[in-house]
Amino acid sequence: MDTGSLNLAWARGLVDALIEAGLGHACISPGSRSTPLTLALVERPELTTSVHIDERSAAFFALGQARASGRPALLVCTSGSAGAHYLPAIIEASQDRVPLIALTADRPPELRDTGAWQTIDQIKLFGGFTRWFCEAGAPFEAAFGLRYARDLGLRAAASALGPIPGPVHLNLAFREPLLPEPPTTPTQPEPTGIRGPAPRPGPAAAPTIAPFEPALGAGAPKRSRLPRAGRAFAPPDPTLLDAIAEGIAAAPRGLILAGRLGPLELAPTTSAGLPAYREALAALAAASGYPILAEPAGGLRFGPHDRSRVIAGYEACLRAAAWRDAQAPQLVLRFGASFTWKQVAGYLAAHPGAEQLLVDPLERWDDPTRSGGRRIGCDPIALARGLAERLPSAAAGDPGWLDAWRRADAAAGEVVAALAEPTVAAGSVAWVYPCLIAALPDGALLQVANSMAVRDLDSFAPAVERDIQVLVNRGAAGIDGTLSSALGAALGAGRPTTLVTGDLAFLHDLNGLGAVGAEAADLQVIVLNDAGGGIFAHLPSAASVDPETFARYFRTPPGADIAAACATYGVAHRRIAGAEALAQALRQRPRGLQVLEIAIDLEANTRLHRRLWQAAARQLSD
Repeated sequence: MDTGSLNLAWARGLVDALIEAGLGHACISPGSRSTPLTLALVERPELTTSVHIDERSAAFFALGQARASGRPALLVCTSGSAGAHYLPAIIEASQDRVPLIALTADRPPELRDTGAWQTIDQIKLFGGFTRWFCEAGAPFEAAFGLRYARDLGLRAAASALGPIPGPVHLNLAFREPLLPEPPTTPTQPEPTGIRGPAPRPGPAAAPTIAPFEPALGAGAPKRSRLPRAGRAFAPPDPTLLDAIAEGIAAAPRGLILAGRLGPLELAPTTSAGLPAYREALAALAAASGYPILAEPAGGLRFGPHDRSRVIAGYEACLRAAAWRDAQAPQLVLRFGASFTWKQVAGYLAAHPGAEQLLVDPLERWDDPTRSGGRRIGCDPIALARGLAERLPSAAAGDPGWLDAWRRADAAAGEVVAALAEPTVAAGSVAWVYPCLIAALPDGALLQVANSMAVRDLDSFAPAVERDIQVLVNRGAAGIDGTLSSALGAALGAGRPTTLVTGDLAFLHDLNGLGAVGAEAADLQVIVLNDAGGGIFAHLPSAASVDPETFARYFRTPPGADIAAACATYGVAHRRIAGAEALAQALRQRPRGLQVLEIAIDLEANTRLHRRLWQAAARQLSD
């Protein structure tokens, strides 16, 4: 078999195995050395593909697609520095347990360290952030070689899905010629006599590639497709359930923390997973008498489940020092990741006597307060149900404890509602989030950027009955890849999606607008334009830095025209002024990609946040 045919056969065998394992989407960046991989992917109608000139945007698009779908997404790029642009998204995927598979094409070993163009050391390019790395070498001929290519695909998918989901990296070397030679056309004899001018050469014909055939041929053993969530989580041990139930009954002043959920945190990852999780935690709260502190991305803030014990305004409550210090918990059950607001970590650290149980089936070491809490790596739904069933009806916590949290939440909610009135909140973000939550339909997918957007959603979004699912890149908590992640999530979920982002995060990933194939994603982007990094105005260091230095080195106003940037990529853009216009735009959204821009006054926004915290503290002290 010639080299080009061998390259293509290997690529086809690898792709065949990935599809068999459940791959649904591939993010491809243009390049030469990756040609066999690209052609092996685009000839398969089972796959959807998107094309990204910016590999960093491609990687975050794949991250969003995998997070929303619960299935590994594929990345393909050429050799050299191209794969290095994947690193930020690889880090996020590793930190947040998102399954990704990166295929980086490479020069063969004999061309490395020779000065060959577009050749760098790609061995373990992503360091310790991958669940599995394989330097596959160059394709070699033999039946074993084709079986090897298929096994690479099957193992890559299995490694990406578990036991701890995350990114996988295969480095694939291809020798030239990269593809089979095109068939030759018989030459025509030249006519005799006088000839006119030689005709201009036309474009070179594309090589004719034989249609796909499974690399192992007829009779090859077929393996079952991997389940969407990789595997079911272990059920909780009955003895453990008995012990925890006894602990809850003996600790009437307890809390349930519903932290951010990863894409594969609920087993099985199906449409029924989140509703079942909500019902299980609501039942546990009712049986224990514990309030639920509910982060928006934790699944319990929004939905048709019993929300009578859900505390949405916990952040404002915990800023009130006198009230916070008087609320000493005895037991804390945390489901999902640690909370975004540092006030929660500070509250737990201030009460070291409280026993903490960290329920996490993916077994992350997520304990920034170093509480020494016990980690429970089992099915969270089964655990919550088992505990609710074991708790006696007479042991429903301390009514005074639950009432204190409910009254504080109501007081904080009144302050938020008053300050979020559009006439009061003019120039700030406070009116945006209640308006957004009121306009989103059942089944909406909402992605929020890091820095202030994720925090402001927490501060200003009320708990509502509608089924709204929130996604956020909190693994490494960067602003990079925000737009591409949302585009990928919209495509992966297959439903209308809204992104709320600041101007810096939007501009940081502007190339995400240029993805070919992203037009199939139904995404509405709300850009809160405060002309720079608004979060820095809320940090203590802001008061210690002179205004000119603060503006230049921290706020960093980009001076960019977002409407013109959207026009560059042919994306619809609209400026929004006021709650009525935003509600109308949200309810009458066109299908596809659209950007809504809202101007925010940084100084007015900062003042309103401080008014919120001060007013909430006064309400609670009364």
